[in-house]
Amino acid sequence: MSEQVEEIRCRLCATMFPETDRFCPNCREPRPDVHEDLLMASRLTGVRYEILLQRAWAEDGLIRIRQPDAAIAQGATEPIENVEPSLFDRLIGQRDRATIGCLVLFGIVFFLVVGAAVVIFVRDNLNDDDDDGQAAQPTTALTATATASPTPEGGQDGAGSGDGTAAENGDGSGSGDEATPVPTPDVFVLILNPAIPATFSDGAQVRLIATNLSVISPDGSATPEAGFRFVAIQVEVCAGSEALPSAPGHWQLELPDGSRYLPVTPVALPNIESVTLASNDCNSGWITFEAPIAANPAYVLMSNPSHEIIRYGWPE
Repeated sequence: MSEQVEEIRCRLCATMFPETDRFCPNCREPRPDVHEDLLMASRLTGVRYEILLQRAWAEDGLIRIRQPDAAIAQGATEPIENVEPSLFDRLIGQRDRATIGCLVLFGIVFFLVVGAAVVIFVRDNLNDDDDDGQAAQPTTALTATATASPTPEGGQDGAGSGDGTAAENGDGSGSGDEATPVPTPDVFVLILNPAIPATFSDGAQVRLIATNLSVISPDGSATPEAGFRFVAIQVEVCAGSEALPSAPGHWQLELPDGSRYLPVTPVALPNIESVTLASNDCNSGWITFEAPIAANPAYVLMSNPSHEIIRYGWPE
């Protein structure tokens, strides 16, 4: 008489099957002890439980039927209802084309929006950097240009020609009567601060180095007339690529009322001399004027016949 085989109930679908079978014939759920063995093997080998389960199915010649993974992982002992497949399951398992198309379109739009925001941000930052860089740039010193300048009247002509004035020949009387009030021209080529050199197109340079409103004769031999004083300027003239004449008579002092004063006998020393400078040579020294005490000078004019007229503002 054959021995009767006992049956057990499947913990997932409640189907009765022989206890000698390792898996339920209906849902392929492993027998409880087989389930425990597979879990133990997964822990020891590091191989996922599902992979070991599929290998066991293959050994028994079973075809895999997908069941809820939650029931297998949790070791449920009661049958559970089928779980609605997730969005991921539909995309991967069923390949829902409409859903995939929507997700791809959404991804494209998202990246376009992010890219546009990045471009706008970078462009704004570059514009801000350019504005800051322009604001931080130092102001370039003014240089003389080769444009024509108006010809001043009166004393300007005498200073510019250097044709035997008292100051140029060194034998002037030093009288304030030499001043010739003339109207100030409306336009001058250049008005510079004392610290800025004037550079001409041929490379020649002129600088107003220093000023002195109260000059006293070292030996006391020269004294100004009543109401006048000796005023001196220290200048430097450097030739450029061509020879350049330099003389005290090229310089004048202008008061706020427009009156101009020519150089007188040198009082401030060392005085500048009348020379013709070779290329790249320099000439420097003091030039003395006799001007009224009532008002400080407004400008220092340089009218070299080889170059355009320039004006220096009198330092405050």
